[in-house]
Amino acid sequence: MSRYFISQPMRDRSEEEIDEERKWIFEIVQKYDPEAELCEKEDCADRTALECLGMSIQRMATADLVIFSPHWYTARGCFLEHACCGEYDRKHLDLPPLDIHTDSGLRLADTEIAHAICDLKGARYVS
Repeated sequence: MSRYFISQPMRDRSEEEIDEERKWIFEIVQKYDPEAELCEKEDCADRTALECLGMSIQRMATADLVIFSPHWYTARGCFLEHACCGEYDRKHLDLPPLDIHTDSGLRLADTEIAHAICDLKGARYVS
């Protein structure tokens, strides 16, 4: 079983928007890795941003693949998580900017995630 961590911007977004995007990404992951486990997000309601980032990095360290949601680079926490992946050789996937509500956006994300999972598992992607 592989573990996945999803890094996504949270500022100025509702819990519903965040959860919808997270669910959308993880559904694609499960399509290619039915036994996938998601590193759950922490409740940061009563914590500082830095505390939340620290908890995220701890969870990220246990993941087999870190997936950065579209527009991750606009959020400083995601940016720092991305830097950690680079500095500490964590496998990661940067989803390009896309609209999750369009067929082309869904197809692109599906293909990107499929390739990353195949690479993680040492398999060959066949479309």
